[in-house]
Amino acid sequence: MNKRLKTSLASLQNHPPQIIGEGEWKNYAILLPLIPDGKGEFSLLFEVRASHLKTQPGEISFPGGAIEDGESPAEAAIRETGEELLLSPHQVHILAHPYTYVSTYGRKIDCFLGLLEGYGETFSTDEVDRIFTIPLEALAHLEAKVYRSQVREFPEESFPYEDIPGGRNYPFIEGESITPFFYWEGKTIWGLTGRILKQLQKDLSI
Repeated sequence: MNKRLKTSLASLQNHPPQIIGEGEWKNYAILLPLIPDGKGEFSLLFEVRASHLKTQPGEISFPGGAIEDGESPAEAAIRETGEELLLSPHQVHILAHPYTYVSTYGRKIDCFLGLLEGYGETFSTDEVDRIFTIPLEALAHLEAKVYRSQVREFPEESFPYEDIPGGRNYPFIEGESITPFFYWEGKTIWGLTGRILKQLQKDLSI
């Protein structure tokens, strides 16, 4: 075995498993913000994204955004929450890092559960139209309507079908995407936010 191959194998043996393609993902972080009521109960805060935003205007989401260079996912979640809800970093307390979501569109989203201290219902109108909360007790009885979508590959026109068995009849694997819809006081929570909410319901046993 040559020296170069030995060095490469040694590096692989001491390296944690890599997810192929991870370096091409766009990285984001969000916070699932809990607000105490002073009586031992908590509510979960949601944002309605500003109607003038280019991406997902008017949709319901959690605070968050892109992770900047040199920033950890937790730092990004705290910074984005502070910018969107007009809070200082010391008012945002990370409680857990329960989820990492990887979308089929090449996005990796680290999800943090956090506590907001001294929050006075403020928000930046540059990014948020309004906020609302749902008590955790109410979330326990909030049922999702689940819809399924088929996901399949659609190769580009120049795809070399002639180089694979079956050509254009090759049986590409198809998948299924699950999208929960929650309805609360005239508001529709769906998409990524709905998926996270459904998992949080399960994990908090609410």
